[in-house]
Formats: sequence, structure tokens, C-alpha cells
Amino acid sequence: MALDSNTSIAIIHNHWIHYKHLLFTAMSDAGVNFIVYFTAYYSKERLAPKEKTELRYSFRLLEEHESYERARQIICAIRLWRMLQRQRPTSLVVGGWYDLVAWSAWLWGLSHRVRMVLWAESNAFDHTRVWWKERMKSIYVKRYAVVHVYGRSNAEYIATLGFPEHRIVTTRAVLDVTHFRLPNSLLKKEGPLRLLYVGRFSPEKNLARLIEAMSTDGAEEILLDLVGYGSLEGDLRQLVKRSGVERRVAFRGKVDQERLPEEYWKADVFVLPSLTEPWGLVANEAMCCGLPVALSSRCGCAEDLVTPETGWKFDPLDKDQMAEVMRAIAGTERSRLAEMGRQARKIAEAYSPENCARIVVKSLADLPGES
Repeated sequence: MALDSNTSIAIIHNHWIHYKHLLFTAMSDAGVNFIVYFTAYYSKERLAPKEKTELRYSFRLLEEHESYERARQIICAIRLWRMLQRQRPTSLVVGGWYDLVAWSAWLWGLSHRVRMVLWAESNAFDHTRVWWKERMKSIYVKRYAVVHVYGRSNAEYIATLGFPEHRIVTTRAVLDVTHFRLPNSLLKKEGPLRLLYVGRFSPEKNLARLIEAMSTDGAEEILLDLVGYGSLEGDLRQLVKRSGVERRVAFRGKVDQERLPEEYWKADVFVLPSLTEPWGLVANEAMCCGLPVALSSRCGCAEDLVTPETGWKFDPLDKDQMAEVMRAIAGTERSRLAEMGRQARKIAEAYSPENCARIVVKSLADLPGES
């Protein structure tokens, strides 16, 4: 079903993020009439955004000159209300419940009886839950017509808040499948198997346990490349020395998006040992580049991406499980890993911006008349 030509959509989002930019561009290319309201244009914790002139969709900034972290929430919430009063959208898409801007959009939608969709990326295991906050979220979530989620663990958490399962739509995360692809010519991989991690060096990424697992009996020949940067790099380098794995663990530094596919191509298996990860888009990137994955069960994507044909799952708090996975990887022939990588790519290709946009647009078109 296509959207009615009179449909006007307001999308409320915290700041520019690459993967949502891909979705917005695909929606615009499909002829959808929408405006994105960013609280701020950039975040200190994310990659620098594209130049504003490169955006092919309509957007407004609630905070012109500050980062999202420094945005004045009350002022932004008031500005959003006034902007929505001017636009008078027929549908409202709200990205989460984390700030006053989201709650301002929610109140505006309720008071104007506008159809509302929530974009939710949370999992039950993300952090310790507080009962009164969960109660507030339950009240908030139940007033939406539909909730869009990335995968199973997101959907399970939304259901625990009392939202009807039949109104939860899996839209998938968004991946630039044209950029993250197989190499033009297959690389001949020789020598020890190479694991790859890509991301921040921060406590929730659980890299210390991963480094300790490198000394597992039976996995002595595996190499580990760590791509990224962060506050824990010094501590991790010291741990590598104490663990006696200096010759097998390499710190590759920060690598920009343009060159990331080359890092994936050189590896045999991608690993993400996080203690908490709302989704874990780097796993999709690795799979699209033809890698099997070893993922923490606390990654939101694990339930959707990992099968016996595409990789391994493990409890990030269980050292024995991590050691078992390391031994399993070490004992797998390269030909088998390559076949697992091909199966992984088949799954990852479904996460294209166009596929996601198609699901989002259909869901918006199917919304009931009034919330």
C-alpha cells in the first residue's frame, strides 16, 4: 500500500546518525512527504555528520549550534511544539523516549489526535531496570498506534511494557550494502586465523575479557585485530602485556568508514563481546563483507543474525563460554568459515536502506485513521 498524497509526516530524532540518514534518503527517494526534526545536528559520541547541503530530505534543527549533549532540552521541546503547530503533520514518528523532546512530541500527538509511531531500539538486558521508570515507559508506549523495532530482542522488550505484539513491526536496522560488500577479487588468506573487533574501547564493550580469552588453551594460534579507539586503550595495552599475547593482539587505531571494508576483508571472523549493545550494526557490516560472526548474547542483533550457519553466540559474562567459542573458531577450517561468511552475507543484504524504507512506508500507510 502507498501513502496517500495528503500524508504529511514529522520524524522526531535526537541527531544526525549515518544509518538513519540512509533510511531518510531512501524514504525521500520513494517520494514520501516528511520533515525530520533533529534536536541537534551532531553528537560528541558519534562520527561527524555529512554537510547539511548533502542531505536530500527536509529537516529542521531545534538547537542550531550545540551538540546533542549540550542541547537545552526545555527550549528544544518548546521549539518542536511550535514547529509541529506550523506543519500540522498527519503522522508522527518519534525516535525513543529518552529526552524531553520525545515527550513533547508525544504530548503534541495525543492532544492533536495524530497517528503516532514509535521507533524503539532498547532491549531488556541493556541495563538494570527501575520499576517506576518502566511504568512510565509503559504508559508512554501504549499510546502509540505501532512500534517499529529492529529485531526479536527489541520486540520482546516492548511486549513486556504491555504493548500488543501484533502491532510491533520489525523494520530492520539499516546498512549501506553497496559500501560494505565482498572484495572485487577474492583475497587468499593464509597463516593464523584472524579475529576482528571494530568499535570503541569502552567498558561496555567487554574487551578485557576478550583479550583474556586469547590465552585459551586450543586457541593459541588465533590473531586479534582491534580497530577503534577510546579511553581504555592504555589499560587494554597493559592487559595484553600481562596476558602474554603481545604478538597476537594488534591495535589498529581509528579507521574511517571509507576504509572499513578493507579491514573486514582481511579478517576470518568478526567478534563483538559487548556487555550491552542495543543492536550492533558493525556485525551487519562484517557479515555483508562475507564474515561469520561471534556475538555476545547481549547484542540486540544476536537473535536475528546468528545461526549455526553464520556464527556463534556466547554469554559475555561467562569466561568458559567465551573460551569454548575461541576453541570452536580455532578448530574450524578456513573453507568452512568462508561458507559461513557467504551465508552471513545473504542475511545482511536484507538490511538495505531500500528494504527498510519499504517496510516503514507500508506500516505508515496501514496506520488507522486517528490515534
